[in-house]
Amino acid sequence: MQRHEREKPKVMLLRITGKNDLKTIIYRSPDAYIKIPEIDAEISPGIASNGYITTAEGIITSIKEKLSLMGNNKETKVLEERINNILKSNSEEITIIIDDDSGKSKINSSKAKVIEKPI
Repeated sequence: MQRHEREKPKVMLLRITGKNDLKTIIYRSPDAYIKIPEIDAEISPGIASNGYITTAEGIITSIKEKLSLMGNNKETKVLEERINNILKSNSEEITIIIDDDSGKSKINSSKAKVIEKPI
């Protein structure tokens, strides 16, 4: 498919409740936003944004790695510790939300909820 071809806009939600959920394969299209409200994190598409295949764990790890760009303060240390706990023991349930106006993103899990957006 060409980048400009579109499917129906949609929002997908994946609730991470255990270690196995972290292994869920996710395709993020170049146009998709990813949000994790519980840790107030968002990945926005940019002009040169590419689609990619990763796992839920990969998304969370990517957010953790970018924390260093926010400085080294108490707030980022607390957030980094929370993320470490989520990755190690899944001590906290979180929701990965993918908001994709191109409709091309996918979550490879029967637990994923898909909500079509009005055009």
